Amino acid sequence: MYKGIVFNVISSLLFVGSSYLMHFVLGYRMSPEQYGIMGSIITILDFEYLFLNNGVRQSISKEISKNKYVLHDLIVKCLLFQLLLIGILFSINFFGTEFFCQILGDRAFDKYIKIAAFIIPFNGLYVITLGVNEGFQKFTSSALIGIVYAAGKLCVIPFVLFLFADPIMGTEMGLMTAIALALLTGIITLLYNRKSFKSTGTEKIDIKYYAKNTLNFSLFFIIVSVVLSIDTLIVKAVSSDDDMAGFYTGAVNFAKVSYFILSAFFTIILPIITYYYEKKEYDCAENTIKNFNTIIIALVVPITVIISATSRELLTTFYNSGYIVAGPALTLLSWSHLFMGVTVLYNMIIAAVGKKKFSSVLALCILAVNIPLTIIMTEHFGITGTAFASIACTFIAVIVSIAYAKRSLKAIFEKIHLKIMGMNILLWVILELIGRSINFRNIIFLGIFYVVVYALYVFILHIIHFIDFRQIIRLFSTKR
Repeated sequence: MYKGIVFNVISSLLFVGSSYLMHFVLGYRMSPEQYGIMGSIITILDFEYLFLNNGVRQSISKEISKNKYVLHDLIVKCLLFQLLLIGILFSINFFGTEFFCQILGDRAFDKYIKIAAFIIPFNGLYVITLGVNEGFQKFTSSALIGIVYAAGKLCVIPFVLFLFADPIMGTEMGLMTAIALALLTGIITLLYNRKSFKSTGTEKIDIKYYAKNTLNFSLFFIIVSVVLSIDTLIVKAVSSDDDMAGFYTGAVNFAKVSYFILSAFFTIILPIITYYYEKKEYDCAENTIKNFNTIIIALVVPITVIISATSRELLTTFYNSGYIVAGPALTLLSWSHLFMGVTVLYNMIIAAVGKKKFSSVLALCILAVNIPLTIIMTEHFGITGTAFASIACTFIAVIVSIAYAKRSLKAIFEKIHLKIMGMNILLWVILELIGRSINFRNIIFLGIFYVVVYALYVFILHIIHFIDFRQIIRLFSTKR
């Protein structure tokens, strides 16, 4: 299990790294207006990816981990359901271009959204290969699929620079190539692991039950996607300055780091906690969550702290000085995306223990508040107001989710977690002060500074006995 976290974190970091390299080239090759269009298209795709990826993926993973159902029957029904979703989303993209153009106020979106529709089938099928591997706890195989996808995204760079005169078209063709390579890798991993895909289940899953569970997951992740992505579309639609969408897209790109890293955790924790609960090993479930909390607070939160405290330096060195206007937005958004990642993690725990309605109700409530609040804040305070609306909603979501999860699993936090959070706050204050006195002019130097600060900070946590490297290494060395 913990090895799976390592490989999935590597996959997530490679995904983030390839995305940044891709966006670095796009930011150089495109005007802010073109970059805003591309950001809006990617936002639409992200919305659809989360709908496809985390409904069927999490559902098939959970049901396989129960070892209760006939495997062939379960996978066939999963495939049929996913093909239905693919057909619906493809139709919305391909035949709904007029609607998107009217909402976004730009006719340039028409052909690009139609092309994006053809990425959907590849993505919808590739995600099934992830879910099957994760259901059987083949987390390294699912990570390999993600690594291929991350590397494949780099196809965007030669496509944009050399093969296509239209950089937006080149970006879409590169993304389509990446997802096709990932699907091929997924099929290969299923063939390679097929001998270990054994189940003693004797029941045939009821299609209505499966569809209901899948739609519950899908509804939750749809709304997660809306909360994380609708702000970019609102900026595009509300702001009178077309460049603001490009600036905000730049901030969002860096804010997503923590969420992508945490995705390595919540794709693993659902089948693991489900497995423990089916076997009534509740102490094992609580210890697993406790270990996850320690790793996240000590190793993931500092990444958010570093990005948040140095937001202006990061944006201006990566893009150009014009992006400094998005600095305050990135400061807020980096925390917002962290809160949403933790919210998803705890809702996977809640789903694993059989609480089915909570996540959907929470998501609907957050959505009902998020959209009007984002519109109002954007109109009055620009992109900083947009980011404030995002962090307000995600903060409420994470607090409510943790509180609800503790009703079923009480011993998941320790005093040491609060102490480490105090150190994270201290780190943020120190970096904020340093950022005011040091002017970074090169992204490489800033990257080196980040690595040094992170390594030094984690080492200090070890020295003062807030974390124990040996214990963490033992965890990551275990087979489960």
